[in-house]
Amino acid sequence: MRILHKLLIGVCAPAILIWVLGFHAATASEDHLRHEIERDLRSQAQTLVDEIDRAAAQHLYVWRRFGRDPDVLDALRDANAWSAARPRWPL
Repeated sequence: MRILHKLLIGVCAPAILIWVLGFHAATASEDHLRHEIERDLRSQAQTLVDEIDRAAAQHLYVWRRFGRDPDVLDALRDANAWSAARPRWPL
């Protein structure tokens, strides 16, 4: 093998090795970063869904208690009776 070939291999081999290792490192770090971002987004989405569920359950609880309140039921009965006693508009 000629000295020129040995010199070319000696110069090109480390450059190619550095490029391959750099490419591998960039790919691995990109995959890891993508995985961490997806995991974080899943966690945030689950937290948001849990908060929405909690708020909806709280609102339902309040409205159910409100709907069972005797004062509210009496007011609804009075309003219905008043509305039934009024003459209807002709359509």
